[in-house]
Amino acid sequence: MMSAKNLRDSILQMAVEGKLVEQREEEGTAADLLASIREQRAQLVREKKAKPVKGGESVIWRDDDGHWFERRGKGEAVCIDDEIPFDIPDSWCWARLGSIVNVVSARRVHKADWRSHGIPFYRAREIVKLSAGLPITDALYIDASLYEKLSQSGAPQPGDLMVNGYRSGNHWNVIRCSTR
Repeated sequence: MMSAKNLRDSILQMAVEGKLVEQREEEGTAADLLASIREQRAQLVREKKAKPVKGGESVIWRDDDGHWFERRGKGEAVCIDDEIPFDIPDSWCWARLGSIVNVVSARRVHKADWRSHGIPFYRAREIVKLSAGLPITDALYIDASLYEKLSQSGAPQPGDLMVNGYRSGNHWNVIRCSTR
């Protein structure tokens, strides 16, 4: 009899190997999806609704000898074999997170900026409660002028993925993700 942990590990392994569901031709390939994302990003950049990727767009591929390479923008291709953690099915592609999503950083709000009324301000604990459908009982607020200043670099929108973390030495530790 298989334990719950072994079952979970087995399902995860099958997912990583692309064996949970069959690929349907009408869905297209991972390469098609990445090309579509690049086209959409380029359009947003032309419309000045998004910033270009720093260092140029990343494209990752495997050569005929099985080595992985990356080219950023118009730069030279660089072998990145040491960055590839495991093999993936031939129909899959590696991509940098910044190549498929807009990664932005939140601005720090200090305790001295908290108010008893104004624009709601959510820390990690409030985002966790919201993602679980729980009410916020001890709401924090910031004044409208601070909100305007902070939102110039973008404010979360419905459907955005929020990742909260803290820095420890040279590493970031992710503590929670939410789509609310």
